[in-house]
Amino acid sequence: MEKELIRELEEFKKEKERVKQIPENPGGSQSSRREKIINIGFILVVLSLFIMEITTHFQFWIHNSIERHTEETIVNSRSFHR
Repeated sequence: MEKELIRELEEFKKEKERVKQIPENPGGSQSSRREKIINIGFILVVLSLFIMEITTHFQFWIHNSIERHTEETIVNSRSFHR
């Protein structure tokens, strides 16, 4: 019984060493590279949408301010001419 356990332990150690020699994930670098490219693309899309939203909001704010000031100027000029 003890010899059998020792033999199994030796087989386990040999198998463990053999597994250590096997590359972790054959072809994994290509998969990892593809995932990185997809992730970078996704991040760029999200950032682009965010920047476009900020730009749109800023443009709306400017247009709104111009319109408000224009209306105030018109009202003031009408009261001035009376």
